[in-house]
Amino acid sequence: MGLLVAFEGIDGSGKGTQAALLRERAAAAGRTTASFSFPRYGDNVFADGVARYLNGDWGDVPPEFPALLYAGDRLAARDDLVAAVAAHDLVILDRYVASNLAHQAANAEPGRRPGLIAWIAEIEYDVHRLPRPDVTVLLELPVERAREQVRRKAPRAYTDRAEDVLESAGDHLAAAAAVYAALAASEPGWQRVDAARPAEAVAEDVWRAVEGRL
Repeated sequence: MGLLVAFEGIDGSGKGTQAALLRERAAAAGRTTASFSFPRYGDNVFADGVARYLNGDWGDVPPEFPALLYAGDRLAARDDLVAAVAAHDLVILDRYVASNLAHQAANAEPGRRPGLIAWIAEIEYDVHRLPRPDVTVLLELPVERAREQVRRKAPRAYTDRAEDVLESAGDHLAAAAAVYAALAASEPGWQRVDAARPAEAVAEDVWRAVEGRL
């Protein structure tokens, strides 16, 4: 069975860049790899629903609603994901279940967050039977720096906004960062990496966290 590595972090923290760099590094080391990026916009009805949510089409909704859309998108990929883990040395995920936990919990009142996190995790891991990651790399970046990175992004297929409804919400990224930090402190297999450095330096830390597990 291959190693399942998930990249997590608030928007603009460099998840896609680091996922690509890890795949290149592993391939150069002779390892077979596969990668997935969630949500898979344009691939299924759940991801299309996520795009509509992030564009604000449904207005203010309870966090349970987008949680089910994000979870459904991963459920639609489950068979491909399980097959990839069986066939490759390394499977790399740009966002995974923890993104759902962090962002939906950030949209809930603090007192509701533990119950919501447990509910989403039960759906994704127990009901949908998604494989748990062996390593979760949390790319940590100050919120203001992350906002700058988001504003520099090229236009994205899922939205015509410079910032989607979550990115533009005043305190959402800070709340999501706090939930991510709590998850990293309480769950096994997490590696916290300072993402406020050149991408090559971040990639070296990521490789050190993964290489010994391959």
